[in-house]
Amino acid sequence: MILTKHKFVMNRKYDILIIIFLLFFSLKNERLLSQTGSFRLAQKITSNLNSGIQYWRAGNDQAYQVAIPITFIYPVSDRLRLDISNSPSFSGIKAAQSSQLNGLSDTRLCGSYVLGEDAFMFTFGVNLPSGKNLLSAEELTVANVLSIHALNFQTPLLGQGLDASAGFIMARPLGGFVLGLGAGYLMRGKFKPFADFDLKYNPGDEVSFSLGLDRPLNREDKLMLDMSYTIYTQDISNETKVFQAGNKFTAQAMAYFPGEVWTFVVSMLNRYKAKNKIGSDNLTPERLNSNSNECELIAMIILALNRRTSFGGVVEGKFYSNNAYGFGGANVGGIGV
Repeated sequence: MILTKHKFVMNRKYDILIIIFLLFFSLKNERLLSQTGSFRLAQKITSNLNSGIQYWRAGNDQAYQVAIPITFIYPVSDRLRLDISNSPSFSGIKAAQSSQLNGLSDTRLCGSYVLGEDAFMFTFGVNLPSGKNLLSAEELTVANVLSIHALNFQTPLLGQGLDASAGFIMARPLGGFVLGLGAGYLMRGKFKPFADFDLKYNPGDEVSFSLGLDRPLNREDKLMLDMSYTIYTQDISNETKVFQAGNKFTAQAMAYFPGEVWTFVVSMLNRYKAKNKIGSDNLTPERLNSNSNECELIAMIILALNRRTSFGGVVEGKFYSNNAYGFGGANVGGIGV
């Protein structure tokens, strides 16, 4: 997770820009914390090359991933920005036998356009299927581990279909607050997940609604609240409806305390999903909810050495309850730099 430092000024127009970008990234991936520093559109062509190593062990079983996310940012104007990103990764597991899954991810092209008096923004994106999707049985074993939500691998999948998304966000002052509203649509395309089977899988589309509230405490410090609700349509396998994910509600509260040298961020997120629907063409709700409630706590500290260099530390705790069937829970804690 990366958080760049900004010095905030108590300015209504700036507050509106802040909450617009909070909602924008909420609609994209719901992980607001890593994006807090990206409130303004970039004014010059830039590139970000990051890397991360994740390693997990349970008994003699091991799982790891080395991911190298690459992002290019192109500001067409002071209102329009285009981003293109890819995340090559090298993943593997060591259990009864060792398996690997390596390669490029899909390429993501997205853009944002600020409208009017910086109180509205239109977003759009396309997922180009450049990543690996025809997986062997060995690679599928690795992919199943990477998809475990509690482990939070940086690149949980490499390839899927041609996706397209669009969203619209607005923000308005409301007393001492700034209120933001957003809506987005993600249309997912077909892809072939297996190398040994002629199967076309089309994940369900997503419709998201988001509400954000920004409360300045003084000239710099802020409290932020974001809530989102996502509706999923049916997954289709070879023209047959096979699954529909339960609708998801997410709430996240964040306290942001920037400074010239030290910056502190504290975040709490809670995620709840309703029952899935399963079957073959005639989908019906599960007897019990197989989804569990998920709570995540994160604290970050950033030390800025100069304008170009900073160091960060993070402490994270995840508390996932068992589902209605009595399994699936996890308590995970971690630290990082």
